[in-house]
Amino acid sequence: MPLPANLFDGMTGKLPPGTKMECADMNGEAKSRLVEAEAKAMLMDGNAKSKVLEAEAKIMAEENRIMLTDLTTITGFMQRAWIEKRQKMSLARMIEDHCHRWLPLR
Repeated sequence: MPLPANLFDGMTGKLPPGTKMECADMNGEAKSRLVEAEAKAMLMDGNAKSKVLEAEAKIMAEENRIMLTDLTTITGFMQRAWIEKRQKMSLARMIEDHCHRWLPLR
């Protein structure tokens, strides 16, 4: 149940006495996650950014190579390996996309 706006002091981030502590804990946890994400983004230097971009380029090149493969010419075992590789590349893409949300490009 959300708290009425007048119960939360937005300036100090404190809840009045008698308010459930779970709400205060969640608010503090969200703030600490935000601070942690901002700190991680600031620590990533140009070298880390270039590594992320290099990884993205390699993934795209491999995806293009795989997409040009004629699936009718490969065996069932090879198809399973191809599907597993595709899933790993999709996972890498999701991780990379997640990193870009927290990685300020300069």
